[in-house]
Amino acid sequence: MRGSTTGKINIAGFDAGIGRGVAVLRSTTDQICLTLFIHDQEDFIYSLGTGSTVPNISSDTIANLDFSLPPLAERYEIVRRVGLLFERADAIDREVEEAGRRCERC
Repeated sequence: MRGSTTGKINIAGFDAGIGRGVAVLRSTTDQICLTLFIHDQEDFIYSLGTGSTVPNISSDTIANLDFSLPPLAERYEIVRRVGLLFERADAIDREVEEAGRRCERC
């Protein structure tokens, strides 16, 4: 929430202790959709930072973001489609790496 990493998102798949200047966002209904929302709104959230030397976004600002959930069936479809996009991106990464290895042998 503060400093050069303001607006950076990290997803922890484990319980962790955090220091001052870090916000933890948890959804009581759908963590995956919350994560997708935060990523989608990353530029907007970053623009909410104040201060020129050490940007800061208050926890109140984060808490007051409008996060509306679509119906459950639509959420499942969104998560499914995003998963497919990530799978395709991973496949493209593998193809690029393989092409790089082939070029090194040329």
